[in-house]
Amino acid sequence: CQILPTFIGPWLAAGLAPFASLGVVSRRLPRRLEDLAGADDTAILLGLFCWLPERDHKRLCRHTDLLPVRRFFEPQWERHLPWPSSRLENLAAKATEVNARLTLPNDFLFKVDAASMRESLEIRVPMLDEDLFEFGLSLPHKLKVKARTCKLVLRRVAERRLPEAVAKKPKRGFAIPIDSWADQNFKSSLKDLVLGPSSRLPEYFDPQVYRPAVLAFCEGRPFPSFSRGLLYQFGIMLLSVELLTAHAPGAQRHGVEWNTKVSQVLHDGADVVLPGSRALSLR
Repeated sequence: CQILPTFIGPWLAAGLAPFASLGVVSRRLPRRLEDLAGADDTAILLGLFCWLPERDHKRLCRHTDLLPVRRFFEPQWERHLPWPSSRLENLAAKATEVNARLTLPNDFLFKVDAASMRESLEIRVPMLDEDLFEFGLSLPHKLKVKARTCKLVLRRVAERRLPEAVAKKPKRGFAIPIDSWADQNFKSSLKDLVLGPSSRLPEYFDPQVYRPAVLAFCEGRPFPSFSRGLLYQFGIMLLSVELLTAHAPGAQRHGVEWNTKVSQVLHDGADVVLPGSRALSLR
């Protein structure tokens, strides 16, 4: 979409909508094309790294005076790119910054730290050595990625010491067995807690927005624009807020000010500090 006129995005999205409804293409593709049409670099990064789009945030949250989450994705690092630099080069550099500044400490390293402490292991991350990291930041995009092949420099080094099949092995993710981990008992409890009459979620969120997504997850049904993984994340986010507000000391006393604080924290994905308790991460 970035090399096409702005008005083409909505046309492509409308044209792909029937194919998405038939399952020929991803259900999320038409909306992604529409969102990317005319988007600036920060908006593109926001769409890549946030699992809940900004317009869905606005529909979900009852409070409308929240600071924009895109402020976290605005560039904060100095860059010394060769001139002239393409938009792809600039976007790649900004994506690297977001990965290092937000994703690493709030997701990957956070999980590694928690898992290693549980097993009393001392973990080292050699790829984050300062000199090596600084060298990696200096590499141009063409030395990092070519088409769908990434880690080009590492693969060249690996070719010297490892079999070719290993050095050139394509990147593979791994599926998370969400519906095995979140069994029927969990889903029933989740539904009772976040959709029950005693839930405090309607103070912060619009039930007409989140209720259909929760029911789709608990009943194993597809939901427009959400994968099973995203439905699970959405359900866990709601559960976290419910537990946070239900057990917060003095939560009843905070009223509108407390409600606004919780909504802002959820919008930002920051740490919640409860009165007289430890911080609870909702990233």
